[in-house]
Amino acid sequence: MKYKNILSIITGATLIGAALFLNSASEKTAEVQVIDYFAGDPIGVFELDSDDAPKGIAKFKQAASKAGVTFSDAEARSSARTVSYLDEKGDATRHFEYNADKGYLSFNKGISKQIMNNAAKLPDEKTSESLAKKFLTDNGLMPAKGDQLKLEHVGGIKRVSSKDKKEYDVMKTVTYSRTIDGVPVVGEGSKIIVELGDKGEVMAVTRKWRETKSTGANKMAAPDLKSQAEAESEFGKIVASQFGPKATSRVNTISKLYLDSDGKYLQPVYLMAAKIKIKTPEGQEIERDFIQPVSMLKKAPEAVPGSLDDLNKAKSQAKIKSIQNGKQDNPFDSGAPKRQ
Repeated sequence: MKYKNILSIITGATLIGAALFLNSASEKTAEVQVIDYFAGDPIGVFELDSDDAPKGIAKFKQAASKAGVTFSDAEARSSARTVSYLDEKGDATRHFEYNADKGYLSFNKGISKQIMNNAAKLPDEKTSESLAKKFLTDNGLMPAKGDQLKLEHVGGIKRVSSKDKKEYDVMKTVTYSRTIDGVPVVGEGSKIIVELGDKGEVMAVTRKWRETKSTGANKMAAPDLKSQAEAESEFGKIVASQFGPKATSRVNTISKLYLDSDGKYLQPVYLMAAKIKIKTPEGQEIERDFIQPVSMLKKAPEAVPGSLDDLNKAKSQAKIKSIQNGKQDNPFDSGAPKRQ
């Protein structure tokens, strides 16, 4: 599990970088860059489909076997819609996971040896992208709407040798995101990552992708949408809730795009990137980058992670849990990501 956790952290960092996850006593600035990817086109909400589980399980197990991940039914934990396998007796990074409801697939052929290989011959960026796309295409892992797949980043995984203290490239990662009619989709969903090892060997694939329902977008009329001013006001309340009422914020950019928060919908959001200033109890002033989506809809189909609705829900659940545990005096922990 150790190397799998390392890989998850690295992959998570890649996803976070691709996703761009943003006034209490807000500092007004005259120049807020607004990027409207909708460019005046009608804004909609897309409902996401769940996978056909039997077909998905068969197809994805076959794809994993092409990368060298095979296992028997007896070795896996399975339900009608999920499969989970971990090679606990061999390489603990070798695994297969599939969840039809989430459209989530992850398999890894085992990278314990690969990440220790200081002499790995890794492909260049162009070749890496070509190899990744070929594997996805040949093994039925491409989205049904191929035009939605966008190459986001070609990066890699490095390791510092404990012997010579040098840094070595040990893996290549090819990350894809999603666009719909040219509008980017950010968030926990709508991502595909292919990881390549020595000589371009496919080592692992992570795929979070559900197709939009054939009914298409549910178009929103102007009265259904929040104004930018309303969204900025909500953002200020989020900052106050997350960082305290004395925190100040300066919004630098606002992007209008879609969010896939790994729920049931793709919804339009204002993605706000800001600088937050906080004073420590010792009086030290700290400035942090903070990126948070705010739904563009007055009635969002589901709560946006980190939104007021989401924070209030977490607060209510924490209070209930506190009461149940007989610890009502404990300070509230919202469960929101800790800011470093």
